[in-house]
Formats: sequence, structure tokens, C-alpha cells
Amino acid sequence: MTTAPMVTPVEAVAQGFRKYVDFSGRATRAEFWWWILFTVLGGAVFWGIDTLIGWGSYLETLFSLATLLPSLAVTARRLHDIDKSGWWQLGWYAIVITAWLVAGVMFLIAVVMKYGARDAQGGWDFDADTVDWANSSEAFASFPPAAIVFFAAIAITLALTVWAIVWLARRGESGQNRFGADPRNIER
Repeated sequence: MTTAPMVTPVEAVAQGFRKYVDFSGRATRAEFWWWILFTVLGGAVFWGIDTLIGWGSYLETLFSLATLLPSLAVTARRLHDIDKSGWWQLGWYAIVITAWLVAGVMFLIAVVMKYGARDAQGGWDFDADTVDWANSSEAFASFPPAAIVFFAAIAITLALTVWAIVWLARRGESGQNRFGADPRNIER
């Protein structure tokens, strides 16, 4: 058994599309990181085209949707290579999305408290036209818990991103593991 040559960028992208929804098996660091570079650069290029044409984010959104499933699949295979379940990424996304949803709700509460007024029945009378959206961050001053939750969401996102990068940058398990054969070794 000898070590396989490192995957080239073109091979990594081709394999990403070839294994579009293949969540089984393993992916090397090179395969994963070349795919990530492709999606980041592709998204930037399509964003640039959208900006030049004036389409909002139409092409970039289509590109992101087209690469979503293969990105999830290659990440699952990369996690398999370090002998972790691909389901870990679901946990990462669920925690980050929940943190930002809570932060968004808290921000809306802060905006209502800053720009809203009590009506005669004790409820809130809120007119969105009265909100100074350009300076809406001032709402945090009227409701400090919203600022705390916002900064907690940033901290959670950064911590989970660092944790994911550390895991995804680790060298995979040598030899066979519960997810399949070592993709770095080939039979001669």
C-alpha cells in the first residue's frame, strides 16, 4: 500500500459534484479545503457579477444553492475521515442559527422598546416609520439584554467556527475506520 498523490483543485471540485449527495465514505483535507476554496471564490465571483449587472444577489444565491448539498456532503465525509459523525455539522448549524434567531428577536424587542410607546390599554403602539433604522443600534442602549445576547451570538459563532476549523484541519485516521477505507492510501 502506498500513499495516493494529493488531490488537485480540479479533482476536488469534480469529486464534489460527482459525489453531490454522497454522505458516506471519507474525504481528505485537500479534497475538503479545495472544495471550500471553490465555493468561497465562486460565491465572490457571482456576487461581483450580480453587483456589476445590478441583479441583487441572484446568481450568487443560485450558486450557493447549487453547492449547498455537495458542501454538506464533503463536510460529512471530512468528519468521517477524523472518525466523527457527519451529524456534528447539524449541531453546529443548529446552535448558530438558534443563537442568531434569539439575538434577532431580542433586537426587535429593543427596537420596540426604544421607538414604541404604551397605548391607553397598556399595550405597545409601534409605528415602524418612526424608527431611525440607520441608528437602530441605539436600541441596544434602551434594552441591554439585547446587546448581551447579540454579543453572545457573536461569541458562540466564533467559538464554533474555530472548533469546526480545528476538527476539519486535523489529519484523518490512518487506515480503515468505521466510515471506510483511508482515502490517502491506494492498493498497488
